Amino acid sequence: MKSTILIVEDDPPTCALWTRHLEHWGWNVKSVPSAEQAEVIIDAEPPQAIILDVMLSDNKNGWDLLARLRGNGLTRKLPVFIVSAVEEPARAKREGATGFMLKPCSANVLAARIAEALLLSDEDEDDFTPRPGDFPSLGEHKLIGDDKPAAI
Repeated sequence: MKSTILIVEDDPPTCALWTRHLEHWGWNVKSVPSAEQAEVIIDAEPPQAIILDVMLSDNKNGWDLLARLRGNGLTRKLPVFIVSAVEEPARAKREGATGFMLKPCSANVLAARIAEALLLSDEDEDDFTPRPGDFPSLGEHKLIGDDKPAAI
């Protein structure tokens, strides 16, 4: 089973771009525009990582969702990447985010950071079994929107 990445982002073009890139890396991607919808998905079947915008257009913001995740033993170590137009990396670290990226950010860099976090989180497990799609194959990859192959 491929790893699932949950995107919590209320800007459709940004969400579509990230989804396309993450699927290109081989992951299943689910996306929702609100913290409330994210909670439903997380409660039903937790993803392996989350990309979380903090300024959402509903009653809960990304900080609220992050606090809930870190307060729950089942999701405490879940990799969560804060991606925001507001530069608050110190707050993201203090509140337990795995990483912070300022918008606009490179979808390829974001994907690479998720791959690294998945590798590190799996190494913490007693039974390390990579899932297909956790790590892109090495070699030449064509970056989306780029005509030249890139060595990864």
